[in-house]
Amino acid sequence: MNICLGRNWGEGVIRNLFSQMDAYNSNTKDYQRPLTTGSDPDEWWAVVGKALPKEADDLPAIISVLARLLLSAVPHAADPERAFSAMGLDHSPIRNRFNEGTVSSMALVRSYYRVAPPDEE
Repeated sequence: MNICLGRNWGEGVIRNLFSQMDAYNSNTKDYQRPLTTGSDPDEWWAVVGKALPKEADDLPAIISVLARLLLSAVPHAADPERAFSAMGLDHSPIRNRFNEGTVSSMALVRSYYRVAPPDEE
């Protein structure tokens, strides 16, 4: 839902999205196109988006827009790796009596000091 609000989609567009998601989940005729060998999901959603009724602003079907937006996200593990590395410094074999909340709080404090602006003198 936050991704919809962040893109300034109106309430009507969001309602359309939910009805399109219900239709997709029900496997209605519009969504039964096979994914052919050699094609990718982005191409499939582009074809489906053209076949579905357009939005009020003559935009493609909003479920197609959202699916293609999500498919374009680049997966990476840099942030989780960084977080586990920082927590590994605080929770080591020697310092192993901290509970989960304490280790999490220590990691938050460490990240704050890493990004906080230097004190002005």
